[in-house]
Amino acid sequence: MMTTVNRSDQRTKAWFDCESDAESRAPGSQLRAGLDAVRDYLPLPAEQIKQPDHNRLADLSAKIGAVEKNQQIIPLALSLSSRELNLIFPLLATLAKTPASGRAAARQSAALIDRLLLIVRERACPSLYTSGWLAFQIHYPNRTIARALTLLCRILEIRLQTGAVPLQSTTDRIHLISQLAYPDTRQFIIRLIRGAGEAALTLPQLLTMYAVDQDSPFGVALIAKSLISENTSLLQGAHMLFGQTLRRLPPDHQIILLRHFFSRKDIPDSVRNRYHQQIYRIYGQPDDADPIWSRLKQKDRQAFQHWVREATIGSHCRQRPDKARLYLKYSQFIQTVEHWDQDTLLIHFPDFLIADSRIRPDQ
Repeated sequence: MMTTVNRSDQRTKAWFDCESDAESRAPGSQLRAGLDAVRDYLPLPAEQIKQPDHNRLADLSAKIGAVEKNQQIIPLALSLSSRELNLIFPLLATLAKTPASGRAAARQSAALIDRLLLIVRERACPSLYTSGWLAFQIHYPNRTIARALTLLCRILEIRLQTGAVPLQSTTDRIHLISQLAYPDTRQFIIRLIRGAGEAALTLPQLLTMYAVDQDSPFGVALIAKSLISENTSLLQGAHMLFGQTLRRLPPDHQIILLRHFFSRKDIPDSVRNRYHQQIYRIYGQPDDADPIWSRLKQKDRQAFQHWVREATIGSHCRQRPDKARLYLKYSQFIQTVEHWDQDTLLIHFPDFLIADSRIRPDQ
């Protein structure tokens, strides 16, 4: 009996060993395991900032805090590895958002922040800017990170001018955000928008050139404020961002954005048309049941309804632009426009009705 049990146990263990070997031999399993190990050892800057390794942060904090005098921070800064250097801004973010309990703890936290700023000054480089700029966007608004990032930008600007550091990424030179505005300035986003206007940048160009994360708190705030700014150049090509922003904003903020858009008279018709398309996709036309329309001015609803009629006629007569121009010449007299079927458009005038067929365009 004892022998049978032992043999059964051996067979069970052998079965599990075979299963484990089969899993390890599964296609791509070793590659996945290797990639997971690499991600754990060398996380991307955004991953490191959003989900920092608190043990590594604690080790770095203790290492910096163990230095007796600030003068000794410089040799320590020069000895930090690239992995430790990429933890500087995540550590600043942790210190900034964790309130110190008691005066002694507050002084210790402030002293550690000052030492981290010294390290930023000594080790200023493009990779540290990438880490700092991501941290700024993720933890926006954070005065401590803004202060450190501004310090870093000022040093990199000097080194860029003197040619001491070639600020190059894999494809092109890194665009420091300080070219438009310094992160620690008051009303930073407003100054940034003003700087983009002076540089004649569109909003998509601004986001691309300066590596703005559209989904970060900073990116969301920048896009929303850009869309309600008086800088018309920013609106060019930003209609998709307009639609995405409307979908993510609460209803009251949607109303503010829509009212501002409808109130603007300086938007070219070609640009306005693309924004109207986004509004139509989200809310339909004013005759539909979306409650957003009841909170807008009557003249705005009428103007949008007029655009819907013209857009419907233009789309229906896409193959006959001459006919579309004829109808639109009398658009002020058109009451309603509706589809009879997929090929027939009904255009209602006060005293008569036109049924325009794409199948029989001459009837």
